[in-house]
Amino acid sequence: MSTQPCAEAVDLAAETIGDLMVFWGFKRSMGVLWTVLYLHRRPLTQEELVEATGLSMGMVSMTLGELEGWGVVHRHHVARDRRRFYVAETDVQAMITRVLQQRELRKARAAIGHLEHAATLLREPPPDAAGGEKAESIMMAQRMDGLVELAKTGERMVERMVRVGQVDLGPLPDLARRRG
Repeated sequence: MSTQPCAEAVDLAAETIGDLMVFWGFKRSMGVLWTVLYLHRRPLTQEELVEATGLSMGMVSMTLGELEGWGVVHRHHVARDRRRFYVAETDVQAMITRVLQQRELRKARAAIGHLEHAATLLREPPPDAAGGEKAESIMMAQRMDGLVELAKTGERMVERMVRVGQVDLGPLPDLARRRG
């Protein structure tokens, strides 16, 4: 197999994963660099990554730091070579689990806290509020409770994915029926 089809395949995969990373709220360069490292058998230097991706040295350096922070890229020591080499984490399940724990669970828990606080504010209308305002506030508090339950269901789904690697979508239809 010639290197041209390999390079073309790596480029296509890197761009595809880069697009997915953007969709999930990450930087394109993170997906591109991780994919190039993941698909190579040997550790690569920053210079090789610049050449393989067309990204600037600064972008490669900055992105590698971010990827190391997420635990999806690791430095690799090569004997008698002072350059920095990098390898990709190859356990995709572990990577996804780590991201779910570090990002999605934290975001869900923050949302629950904010929504619960909003519901509390709605349940305590100002003493000088008119009757219609109080009724509106009570109705909004009930709907806010529905949003809290939705956020808690999302939190439980992510916790389950982290714990056992699968999602139970069972609560969603029940929640939709109750709130519908």
